Amino acid sequence: MSFGSAAGKSRDASGLDQKIVTARGHGKVEAKAPSGYIVVGGGWDFGAMPGSSILGCYPSSGGTGWTVTVYQESGDQPEVTAYAVCLRSS
Repeated sequence: MSFGSAAGKSRDASGLDQKIVTARGHGKVEAKAPSGYIVVGGGWDFGAMPGSSILGCYPSSGGTGWTVTVYQESGDQPEVTAYAVCLRSS
């Protein structure tokens, strides 16, 4: 799942102040909401490798981020990108 190539601040059709933030890494990755924002959704993207699978894709504790965990049978963890869709909390 991908939210596009440009991540950043925008206003959607309802006028809500929204940000999409990303984090990239191997194994377990968390995209964290900026200060003053809460996470309302998220997703992931990773290069397909035989034997790879997503073990988890879920909101982090307290609505502060979005966590993605990927597993590779060979032990070489593929690079994964976590996306967090955030809205201004107040």
